[in-house]
Amino acid sequence: MERGRPARKVSGRDALTGELQRTLTGPSVRITSLAMSADGGRIVVGDTNGMVTIWEADRPGRAFQGHAGSIQGLALSADGRHIVSASGAAGTVKVWDALTGQWQRTLEGQVRGIVGVAISAAGRHIVGGGLDRTVKVWEAAPGKETFTLKGHVDAITRVAISADSQRIVSGSVDATVRVWDMATGQQQLTLKGHAFLVMCVATSGDDRRIAAGGRDGIVKIWEATEP
Repeated sequence: MERGRPARKVSGRDALTGELQRTLTGPSVRITSLAMSADGGRIVVGDTNGMVTIWEADRPGRAFQGHAGSIQGLALSADGRHIVSASGAAGTVKVWDALTGQWQRTLEGQVRGIVGVAISAAGRHIVGGGLDRTVKVWEAAPGKETFTLKGHVDAITRVAISADSQRIVSGSVDATVRVWDMATGQQQLTLKGHAFLVMCVATSGDDRRIAAGGRDGIVKIWEATEP
């Protein structure tokens, strides 16, 4: 840790009450991305130095070098066993063993300026998007690219995968949210309403709703079947 620089912290709060439960202290660099396991037992963060740090229960954080540049996207598989990390500078997406921190594979192809990644509930597919205006879909195990989804007219900001792994949701600087079929790569919906770029997207656990937050300070919610 560098002298004269405060340690960066990750705080955990009760989702119902907002009560602070835990504060995790990491390296004295900026934290750029975060993911948490479904049971809350494992938290993973990425930073501007390309380091990935894993915290589990009350154990000290374990850090390893993930990328040469800043990590802009992180995802954790539903079973908590695999980490997906993305570096915007290199345009690479890597998969790691969450238990050991060992590198497993680098996904085929590059996404220029990648800023968002997601992994399906069953861990079979990985999705990423970035400055090249496309969303890429990979098979997780071999790391093979299966689709490049085109439709946005500006950079992708965030991606999400529905709970049933049937749909991909992407948000963009073009102020739209687009929904894609995972199996075919076809666009299904274009959701509009934000005045400025979309900063984040999410789907409900029952896959009936899609939510997006924008730079306009507004969160919009759509029925997943809305045109």
